[in-house]
Amino acid sequence: MRNIDHIERHADGGTTSADNLQGLCERCNQAKEALGWRARPGPDGSIITITPTGHTYISPPPGTWPPDPRSLSPAERRLRRVLHTHRLAA
Repeated sequence: MRNIDHIERHADGGTTSADNLQGLCERCNQAKEALGWRARPGPDGSIITITPTGHTYISPPPGTWPPDPRSLSPAERRLRRVLHTHRLAA
């Protein structure tokens, strides 16, 4: 279940707007509301989170995530099995 919450807390001056909304699970939302946590939207749509220890984490916007790797071909799967069996036998 997702909560629609503010990236930058309303209590810290964050606006209630589409640019400042984030869909977090309830646990993540509550953690972000805990003392010492801060988050703000980045200029490129990323979310910048600062922990109580001062560590900064940047989550890129969803459109910039790398694509899923392609599936292995049947020949690649066979080769993987052979290599795995050979490694176990060594």
